[in-house]
Amino acid sequence: MYPSNTRINKIVKSTLRVEVVDRIRKMIIENQIKPGERIVETRLAKDLGVSQSPIREAIRELEMMGLVENIPYKGCIVKKLGTHEIINSYQVRSALEMLSVRQAIVKMDETDYRELEMLLDKMQHAARKNDKTLFSSFDIQFHRKIIEVADNALLEKMWEAVSLGQWTHVTTSLSAISLDQLAKRHEIVLETIRKRDADGASRAMQQHISELMDHVVIEIGLVTYG
Repeated sequence: MYPSNTRINKIVKSTLRVEVVDRIRKMIIENQIKPGERIVETRLAKDLGVSQSPIREAIRELEMMGLVENIPYKGCIVKKLGTHEIINSYQVRSALEMLSVRQAIVKMDETDYRELEMLLDKMQHAARKNDKTLFSSFDIQFHRKIIEVADNALLEKMWEAVSLGQWTHVTTSLSAISLDQLAKRHEIVLETIRKRDADGASRAMQQHISELMDHVVIEIGLVTYG
């Protein structure tokens, strides 16, 4: 048995899948692969320098996110990201995260607070650099941390199953809100968590998600992608 080698292989494979998902998602968001265009696995695999297996896995994840869809006799097509999909996604996200912050707030310790503060600092640093990709990554980690502290396996499974965290990459790219403004909204959430104010934290989380949804819905009518 070679447990250390097995572990390394699993990590590398997981990292490759994440990288492939990120690359294809970026191509979709930046309109390099346009709505209605078919995704050809062999071509993508060649362009990205990987086998078709991680491409296939990435496409399944992107399908769960609602960015692509499989159409009979046509194959995998980039889906038009419309207002309906955005609203549905945010309504589900709001309900799940309002519950998660209520459950997490009574379980958080000083280490958890410091980790959230660190992630917020990193978001603010990315905002100053106007690095949307980096900002989105820390934004996702911030919300995922709250989900993890809530320690509700079913809630976490639902959150991960619909890939809600991944929508952050899409909506950060589409939203007209500045990264500084987005960071400040996380400050409000963190302040209420620090006070152990469950009602306030739940309201802050709902407002944060709802306002972002409203901005994205407005913006999506102004960009070619939507």
